[in-house]
Amino acid sequence: MGGADAEVRVTVDGALAEVVLNRPAKRNALTTAMVDTITRFVRGLPQSVRVILVRGAGPAFCGGADLAASAASDDFHRGLFAMLDEFVHQHRIVVSYVHGPAVGAGMEIMLASDLVVMEPRAWCELPPARLGFALDNWSIRRLADIVGLGHARSILLACKRVTATRAVEIGLAHEVGNLDDAHALCARVGSYPPLGIAELKAVLNDACYTHELSPAHQRLFDAAWAEARRQRR
Repeated sequence: MGGADAEVRVTVDGALAEVVLNRPAKRNALTTAMVDTITRFVRGLPQSVRVILVRGAGPAFCGGADLAASAASDDFHRGLFAMLDEFVHQHRIVVSYVHGPAVGAGMEIMLASDLVVMEPRAWCELPPARLGFALDNWSIRRLADIVGLGHARSILLACKRVTATRAVEIGLAHEVGNLDDAHALCARVGSYPPLGIAELKAVLNDACYTHELSPAHQRLFDAAWAEARRQRR
């Protein structure tokens, strides 16, 4: 499914479903159409699928949102949040294989994944503070839950780039390895009884926060994006 030239290539092979971000010339930057395609694919998976592997084509995992393709729009944000929510609330394990840079929305995919394998040369960052963009409530709190408030402040406020080794140290990634290692991990966890996995995921992801912001935070979010759009004109 999804031809060689498709911006998202999706396949199902037994218990494994693969999602390949396939815009290497654009560093796999996400568009509204891409996130919508991924969400539809994941929602339509057969029960036989136990694991979803997300990876990127070319030198980057994902360079974030494609700002030239209306990725700052409300439609993109709704689509992105729907995709991330689908990963989080899936009863299947979601594994991200990060072989190169994961920036912005690319790092948010990591946050929504259950397990992350990073190649030694890979790195990730969330640059909204540097770019003047706003970030949704879920991504901020999810990051803080995973790495702790101190590391989250460094990543969010100082836009600190996180290497693969450091990502494993702070819990953002789970192992350093290559694509073979990622496939081996998928095969291993895909062999586990699915009901136990579903219960563990449900409890681990039973957070009391969503992408929605409080009214005061929403005003700040809207103001930041409005200013960012003005700066890009």
